[in-house]
Amino acid sequence: MADETQCAGEMGLTAMNLKPIPIVAPVRADAPRNLSSDGQTYHDPGGRFALGNPGRPFGAKGKHNREMLRQVKELAPKAFQKLCSALDNGERWSVEYILDRVLPQSRTVEFEGATAADVKAALQNGDISTAEAKEMSGTLAKLAEISEITEMRNRLSELEKLLQQPGK
Repeated sequence: MADETQCAGEMGLTAMNLKPIPIVAPVRADAPRNLSSDGQTYHDPGGRFALGNPGRPFGAKGKHNREMLRQVKELAPKAFQKLCSALDNGERWSVEYILDRVLPQSRTVEFEGATAADVKAALQNGDISTAEAKEMSGTLAKLAEISEITEMRNRLSELEKLLQQPGK
């Protein structure tokens, strides 16, 4: 506590000379207005953002965020080296980190063939839960629809070729 007081005293800050910072600074009459690329201004005469201000484009990063991202990218080699050394030392956190990032969130189930009969057999044997069976059945149904659409397109193109041949 004494160190904090000493630091504040060295800086000349006391409860008596602290003044509130104004939230909105006055705008000079000759100050340039924020013109957009289309030449319009989006400020009212008081310098505040006016209605219809498009603001910053979606996905645009401010100066502070760009700088922080650059600094984080510079740390990447050090972080990777630290992770490798932690793995070499057998530290548990490093192993958990790698496994969390590499393995899928849900458990993995391997099938010899991906058919509805395989899913049914796995469900009956208790190898998968009903939720997993439902998800896999939905995926198989979507794949079947895709293959049917592909087959229909092929048949349609064959019919179009037959119709375009003269004399038939």
